[in-house]
Amino acid sequence: MKKCRHCRTENEDSASACSECGLLLSPSPLVKVLTTLVASLQVRLQTLTLIEPVPSVGKCFIGAFSLTFLFGVVINILTYLLTRGAYNGDGFEVIGFPFVFRRLGGIAGLHEFKVLALLADLLVVVVASFAVGLAFSRWCCQRHGYDSETKNG
Repeated sequence: MKKCRHCRTENEDSASACSECGLLLSPSPLVKVLTTLVASLQVRLQTLTLIEPVPSVGKCFIGAFSLTFLFGVVINILTYLLTRGAYNGDGFEVIGFPFVFRRLGGIAGLHEFKVLALLADLLVVVVASFAVGLAFSRWCCQRHGYDSETKNG
């Protein structure tokens, strides 16, 4: 027996509509959409877990380079966030890692900006990002069996 979701009347198993209110006994449109969505997500999740996509060497390099560069930028900004507001006393507000390229504060009210230190910071971040990207792309080659001489992959 099928029960109507509207009036809760019991209907025959072969009935397609409720004998009391006339409502279709099939699942509601919302339930149909949710069922289809869940089934689609389950299939995609199975595909992702069973088949590991093999990244290209370029994607490995760009990903590692980008993450390392972002880390370098965050470290430089973090030095500012940790010292922000210190100039009200005798402290300094600084920006830059490993080279401080901006200092503000102190008792005498110092304001200092060094372009060479900023360029050196940028060079350190780019070189470190390039090195990490290169190392990670080589690791990807070894892990996935790419041949760097024949450019397979």
